[in-house]
Amino acid sequence: MFVVGFDFGTKQCTIAVAQKGGVDVIANEVSNRLTPSLVSFGEKERYIGEPAATNHLRNIRNTITNIKRFIGVKFADVQDELKSESFNAFELPNGQIGFNVQLCGESRQISAVATLGSLLGKLKRTTEAFAKAPLREVVVSVPVYWTEYQRRALLNAGTIAGLNITRLINESTATALSYGIYKDLPEDNPLKVMFIDIGDSSTTVSAIDFKKGQLQVKATACEKDVGGRNFDATLLKYWANEFKKNYKIDIYENKKALIRTQQACEKLKKMLSSNFEAPISIDSLMDDKDVKGMMNRDQFEALIQSDLEALLVPVKKVLEATGMTPDQFSSIEVTGGGTRSTSVQKKLVEFLGRDLSKTINSEESVCRGCALQCAMMSPVFKVRQFAVNEIASYPIQVQFKSASGDQNLQVFNNVSPVPSAKPIRFSFPITKAEPFQLLVTAPYGTLQTITVNNVPAFTNKTTVKARVWLDVHGIFHLDEVKMVETLPEEPEQPKEDKMDETQQHEEKKEEVKKVKVQETPLEYTVVIPYQDKAELMREVEEEGKMHAADCLASETADKKNALESYIYDMRSKLSGALKPFATEQESNNLMSLLTTAEDWLYGDGEDATKSVYVAKLDELQKIGNPIEKRRTDRENYPEAVDGLRQSTSFYKHEASSNAEKYEHIAQEDKDKIIAESDHLAQWVESLVAKEKSVPVTQNCTINIAEVNTKRQQFETMAKQILNKPKPAPPKPQTPPTPQPASTSTPDQPQPEKPTETQQPPAQDASMECD
Repeated sequence: MFVVGFDFGTKQCTIAVAQKGGVDVIANEVSNRLTPSLVSFGEKERYIGEPAATNHLRNIRNTITNIKRFIGVKFADVQDELKSESFNAFELPNGQIGFNVQLCGESRQISAVATLGSLLGKLKRTTEAFAKAPLREVVVSVPVYWTEYQRRALLNAGTIAGLNITRLINESTATALSYGIYKDLPEDNPLKVMFIDIGDSSTTVSAIDFKKGQLQVKATACEKDVGGRNFDATLLKYWANEFKKNYKIDIYENKKALIRTQQACEKLKKMLSSNFEAPISIDSLMDDKDVKGMMNRDQFEALIQSDLEALLVPVKKVLEATGMTPDQFSSIEVTGGGTRSTSVQKKLVEFLGRDLSKTINSEESVCRGCALQCAMMSPVFKVRQFAVNEIASYPIQVQFKSASGDQNLQVFNNVSPVPSAKPIRFSFPITKAEPFQLLVTAPYGTLQTITVNNVPAFTNKTTVKARVWLDVHGIFHLDEVKMVETLPEEPEQPKEDKMDETQQHEEKKEEVKKVKVQETPLEYTVVIPYQDKAELMREVEEEGKMHAADCLASETADKKNALESYIYDMRSKLSGALKPFATEQESNNLMSLLTTAEDWLYGDGEDATKSVYVAKLDELQKIGNPIEKRRTDRENYPEAVDGLRQSTSFYKHEASSNAEKYEHIAQEDKDKIIAESDHLAQWVESLVAKEKSVPVTQNCTINIAEVNTKRQQFETMAKQILNKPKPAPPKPQTPPTPQPASTSTPDQPQPEKPTETQQPPAQDASMECD
């Protein structure tokens, strides 16, 4: 049994598997622990992860990059970001983002959620290939700043991929969990740690209190558009101007040149982290022109000065929220790819006035924390008790709206625990029954709209009650909407004098149980933005079809490659190792078929189906395989024959010997071994003599399987005879003990006198002596 954690990053994804032995970060099909977050739509199939990265430059327009940035967001809100992408995006009917792609020669429209579902499906299959078992439970990381729209979108993508996502956990919390669970923590005074996570496209800072068996998130702050790629973008702008000035080329006019320059800038940034000066060089970038240049670290830091200042914003917010100074933290841990930059570390040290700790694995801490959280939530694992006390990312309020008036109520704030639940109550601002709505809102928009149309009539003081809660994903829910009506007390009825004591007692009990409040459940409808179950089921079905098509395309390519390999391999063998074993007619015939198959393969057979490739390969193997078998049999039969010879010789010698260990074995059994060994030796020698007279262009007359079977049967028979255990030696007889003569008493039984038919045997002198 195993559980899994996925770290879903902007550029890369990582997978951690928690099993009985611990937590392991696993590699993908090319032995890389980082899987690119790319989905590419090709002419015959989709390429996801590593294959998408390999084909990126050849398929720019149909490769979806930065998927994480386009999940659960409005098309109108990311126009500036979409301008820098090479693919074609459009606005879906629900206002979110879709992509126009070409798949198998057809124009397709696919949503960002479905695209992410494809990527998660790839991670799922990678995990199952490692564990050799179905993946049942997974925890996936998300940025702290993600809205409910984005979290719901990721859960929908998990449904498309066939995943059971047990929790969406904030990346900073997952890092803190993997950091603190193995430490010896104090029981009273908490260990205060600040985590600074600088990723590719965002920066998150969090303050965490650790105690024995728990962590408490105290404050978080994010800059969702500030990260390592800001440095790349600044370098790209600089070098674009340099190339335009020095080489008269504009890389913004050529998408491939733009991407190659972006990659070169990222490489330059990494080199400047360990070197004071580094070159940039790109061959045949554009218009057959090679470009190159040099940059030192001082120039680099001068260019990115504003980007470095932006990284400090969330640090300042966390210090302000906690009321702490940097020196009050036990440790300041840095993680994320962006913190590898020497310039970034230098800036943080200058601002904080203290050294940074780099004990966290920047690429694996999040997925390890996810896997640990999944194991803690799974009933089949026994994990050290460690409570994860998370807080909400955004304040949430519920607004009561009716024709008669409105009322607002804040139900959660930035320090509300996740998960948590509470009841809420609204004073009914109307004096008559009329429809009303409950609007659930956050700073970024409306989360839910609850509409109640059929409100029953009432005459007394009435309020509306509901239950609200945040689940483990940080997603808001509202249910159990009720109308609560306070009923007036009933006037006391005069008691009759004739009422007996029992009746009076029952009456008093009725007065105690008198209902003061009446709750009436209300029927309501819920509208959640961007949630369409029918559309989700359609995307689940579509993903299944595309995956089946991918599998078929992959299998077809494998069969095509197998056919191509067989053609070249057999052609080489016919003029080499297999030449002596084929007649001239067979060789010429097979060579002709191979040439015909090759011409077909690179002509009409370029886009054939899987079954056609299989049929073509079978046609060639019907002629080629018998020739290969002749060679294989003649190379292998001497070993089988020698094995039989040695076996018969050994056991014949053992059966013929007068060794003491075989004295107990009957001679007829030994003769059986000798006779069978002579028979097999004669049989195999006749086979060898016959085989020597058969040309190598004919099938080998010695059946290797038959020789091995006879050897096995003979050895089994011989071992059963020769390993027969010796009989146990007879036990020595103990002489009878003479009984002294005694005078019988009335209480003692008398021995029976022997009858005529049962006379005791007379003892001879020898037994007496013994």
